[in-house]
Amino acid sequence: MLDGTRQNSFNNKAVVLNLVLWGLITAAGILFFTVKRQTAKKLMKVVCIYIVLIQVVSLFVLLISSDPSVYHNDKYVLTTDGMVEVSSDDNILVLVLDKFDGRYMDWVLEDDPDFLSPLNDFTNYTNASGEFPGTFTGVPYLLSGTPFDEECDEAYVTYAYKDKNLLTELNNAGYELGVYTSNQLVPQNMHNIISNYKDGISIKCDIISMFSLMTRSSKYKMAPLAVKMHYIYDTSDVGLLVNDERIVNILCDVPFYKKLVQEGLKISSDSTSKAFKFIHMYGAHPPYTMTENFQKLSYDVLRRDDDEMALSQMRGSLKVVFEYIRQLKEIGKYDDALIIITADHGVVMRDEKGEETPMDFPILLVKEPHKSNDAMVYSKAPVCHADIIATIRNAAGINQSEKVISEYTEGEDRIRYFYATSGAKPFKKYQIVGDVANEESWQLIYSE
Repeated sequence: MLDGTRQNSFNNKAVVLNLVLWGLITAAGILFFTVKRQTAKKLMKVVCIYIVLIQVVSLFVLLISSDPSVYHNDKYVLTTDGMVEVSSDDNILVLVLDKFDGRYMDWVLEDDPDFLSPLNDFTNYTNASGEFPGTFTGVPYLLSGTPFDEECDEAYVTYAYKDKNLLTELNNAGYELGVYTSNQLVPQNMHNIISNYKDGISIKCDIISMFSLMTRSSKYKMAPLAVKMHYIYDTSDVGLLVNDERIVNILCDVPFYKKLVQEGLKISSDSTSKAFKFIHMYGAHPPYTMTENFQKLSYDVLRRDDDEMALSQMRGSLKVVFEYIRQLKEIGKYDDALIIITADHGVVMRDEKGEETPMDFPILLVKEPHKSNDAMVYSKAPVCHADIIATIRNAAGINQSEKVISEYTEGEDRIRYFYATSGAKPFKKYQIVGDVANEESWQLIYSE
């Protein structure tokens, strides 16, 4: 998985065997060239001409068969328009810090117990579970509230928005919708209700960076296992090729922080008095691209996967949230807002044998409107991402019968469910009874 996480694909035995094979093939080539020099030269010429001809023919076919409009048409994209604006009246604000697991938050607090003091009015739910283990299911769920259909063969991100969902309900309730995440997580059929989903935007990439990445990906594919890690890349490298500041960038939190500082959070001049803002941040996701002082890391440093860098980025991501909260207070729109800070998913851990354990518990901090505390409240109530949907609906005045987050109490008997899936079959279904941090609370009840 080229998702920025540490690579453990190649064991020592495989690396040695691979090197032996490379050595044997190289030695055989040198021996053949030495013994049959003239034959080898002729063979090399034939092979080179053959490869060039194949490439020329392939290029010609691509040129005449490709649709040029694909590369020139303006597209619907999620822009940063309105990202640092809030409404004059009612605000529901959801900040999603990617892959920020509860264990990561414990790590941050071990390093500095008072680090979360800017969030003193929040309740920190330390027994919260997610619905899914990844972004491509976690974010669509938080935006749609559509339960996973165990019988459906269609990708979750496709059917999650098909019928009535959280976004359509909020739109019908008169909320302006600002969704700041990747285009891949919100289908274009939602563009008519999301205010920052705009057409006529040309996606531009830096051509030098693009060819550099293409070269590196080729080296990664072809290199011996022993040196393959020197050419590693990941999906964030592809996404960061886009160099248009108007397009939402969820792969580094530096642009969002700079936008906050340079433009400042402000009350929208739009006539809409109610707003729902969903801001997807990079959070705790590797590779680590930012320090806690909002410095964007260089390429060489970016590939070092050490604990110090991980902690620095986590702290930095939270500091962006602190700045957002500070500016909300400054413009007088903090007290009456519902603010939810969570993660789309946590991190799947491995046991001593390297086997994945199902425990996955994202952070969840909630500040209800007109509520204040002298210090942050900690709760072990058994809550989950489904309760976020219920809480948002309740705050928006949408008729619903589900309990909101604050109505759950510590020690309450409750069964929660977790789907280990990439968004379609096959999947594993777990039930959680008790503390999510306790492996014994997780039980596999279905696997296909």
